[in-house]
Amino acid sequence: MARGLRWSGDAGSDTARALAGTFLARDFRLLQEYLAAPSSAWPEPLYTQATLRLTPAEGQELARRIFELLQPYFTNVREKAPADAVEISWASFGVPRAK
Repeated sequence: MARGLRWSGDAGSDTARALAGTFLARDFRLLQEYLAAPSSAWPEPLYTQATLRLTPAEGQELARRIFELLQPYFTNVREKAPADAVEISWASFGVPRAK
């Protein structure tokens, strides 16, 4: 993805949820393809998992800050990357857990 993508649909936004499902399905497919045949130059995927306790406002702020951290690495921004830099797909999401 050349640029980051983020959106937030309101509670009644079936279209936004359908679009999110489409992108997540693609992202998981990319991960499964990579795990089936990892590159010798990049043998392990980047993976972090955590359970957080956040309010909706804190979640939105955290998402904004993560997006800002990623922006300098977007392929359309980082014109002078090191010679061994490769394009990677990055996806993150946060959803409430059922108790």
